[in-house]
Amino acid sequence: MREAVATHHPRVQALRDLQARMREAGDAATADRLGDVIGRLETADARPHIAFCGLFSAGKSSLINAIARTDARPTGAVPTTAAVEALVYEGPAGPLVLLDTPGIDSTDAAHQAEMEAALHRADGVVLVMDYQHVEAEENLNLAHALLQQGKRLILVVNQVDKHVDWELDFDEYRRRVEQTLADYDIAGEGLYYTSTRGSAYNQLDELRRHLDRWAAGSDGVAEAGIRQSLRELVREHAAFRFGEALEAAWQRVCETTGLLPEPDAIPDLREALAQEWARAAEARDRRLREVSALREEVRQSLLRLIDLAQIAPYETTELGRLYVESLRPDFKVGWFGAREKTAREREARRTRFVADLAERTEKFLLAPLHNGLREWIRTTPWADTAWLKSVDAIQVTVDAALVDGQVRQGALVSDQYPYQYVKDVVAAIKRQAYGGLTRVLEGFWREADGPLQAELAPLEARMAELEAQVDAITAWQGVVAERDAFIETLWREIASDEEGGMADAAC
Repeated sequence: MREAVATHHPRVQALRDLQARMREAGDAATADRLGDVIGRLETADARPHIAFCGLFSAGKSSLINAIARTDARPTGAVPTTAAVEALVYEGPAGPLVLLDTPGIDSTDAAHQAEMEAALHRADGVVLVMDYQHVEAEENLNLAHALLQQGKRLILVVNQVDKHVDWELDFDEYRRRVEQTLADYDIAGEGLYYTSTRGSAYNQLDELRRHLDRWAAGSDGVAEAGIRQSLRELVREHAAFRFGEALEAAWQRVCETTGLLPEPDAIPDLREALAQEWARAAEARDRRLREVSALREEVRQSLLRLIDLAQIAPYETTELGRLYVESLRPDFKVGWFGAREKTAREREARRTRFVADLAERTEKFLLAPLHNGLREWIRTTPWADTAWLKSVDAIQVTVDAALVDGQVRQGALVSDQYPYQYVKDVVAAIKRQAYGGLTRVLEGFWREADGPLQAELAPLEARMAELEAQVDAITAWQGVVAERDAFIETLWREIASDEEGGMADAAC
C-alpha cells in the first residue's frame, strides 16, 4: 500500500518544481503545505491521516484516546490542544494517523493556522460535535466547507451520555440532528453518536470500524486524500496569484450593478443585462427610425410640390422658344440697322420670357411650397412655430443670367432644341427650390435634434450603465477563465495520467 501512494501520484520532482515556483511568487504558506504532501510521497507514507476537528470541549482528545484505546492525549475542561498533535492508531486493518487539532472556535491566529494546516494534509476529517451544540454555526459552516472542498467527512455527535430520556426521546433527538444537517445540505460518509463514558446510544465501535475501513485502504482514503490536498493547494496558489485581480474585478461588478450577485448566477445576470441593453438599443433605434421616416415623409411631400409645379405651360414654353430661336446665327430683324434691331428683339424676347417665368414660379411653385411648409409646421406637435420665420428663406432667382446660363450654343440649330431648352430652364429653377428647401429643413432638424436627444437621454444613460455592467462582468469572467486555465495547467503538470484534468475543481 505504501508503494501505491508513491507510484500513483504526481511525480515528486514536478511537485518540487511547483513548490519552487510558489516560493518565487511569494506564496510561502502554500509552498510549506505542499512540502508536507511531498514528504508523504517521498517516504511512501500510505497511512491515512485523519483530522479530528470541533469546538473547544467537544471531546476530540478524549474521543481519540477512546478510539486508540490509550490515554496518550491529555484531556480536560480547559483547552488542552494548542497545536496539532499526531497519534498513530494501530488498528486491526492497518495504521491511522489521528490528528488532534485546536478548537475551531479559537480566536488565536496560531491555533487557526495549525488547524488549517492539519486540514490540508488530512485525507479525511472527523467533525466532533458536542451533544448540546450540534447546531453551532461553526460546526455547520465547517462541515459544509469541507464537503465543498471534496474532503471525506465523518460526523460525530459526542458526549451522548448527556442525554436524558425522560426529557426527550433519543429517536426524536436523532431526527432533529438529521434534519438540521439536511437543512444545511450536509451529508458525510457516516453519522455516529458516541460517548467515552458509556451510553446506551454509544456507537464508538461503529465509528472505529469505519476508521478501520479507511485504514485498510479499500476506500482509497490515503490516495484520494493526497490527491484532494494537491487540488486544494493548486487552488490556493491560484487564489494567491489571481486573488487581487479577482477581487478588483468583482468589486467593479458589484459597484456597476449595485448588486452582490452569487458567482454562479453571473452568466444568467450577464445574459439578462445584455438582453436589456439590446431592448434599449432597439427602442432607441426604433425611435430614430420613426423620426427619420417622419422627416423623410415631410421632405418627400414638399419635394412633390416642387416636382408638380407647372411653371412652363404652353404660353411660357412659346416665349422660351421664341427667345432661344433669336439666338441662332441666322436670326435677323430688318434690313437697315439690323444689328441694333436684332439685339433689341432678343432683349425683348428674353425680358418677356423671364417675366412670365418669374411670375409663374412665384405663383405656382414658391407659394404652394411656402404654404405647405407653414401648414406642416402649424399642425405638427413637435415642430417649433418659430420655424415659420424661416419659410420665406426658400427663394428662387429667375433672371436673365439664369435663362442665358442654360443655353447650349451647339444645339441652337436643332428645331427640337427650343423645347429642351425650356425644360432645362425649369429644371434649373426647381434645383434652386430643392436646395433652398433642403437647407431650411436641415436647419429644422438640427434644432429638433435637441429635444430628440433629451427624449432619448434616459435610454442612452441606461444603455451606458448596462454596457458598463456587462463590461465589468466580462472582465471578471476573463480573470476567472485565466485563473481556471492556470489551475488546469498546474494540475496537468503535477498529476499522474490516471488523475486527468481539474476542470471540476477550478472554482
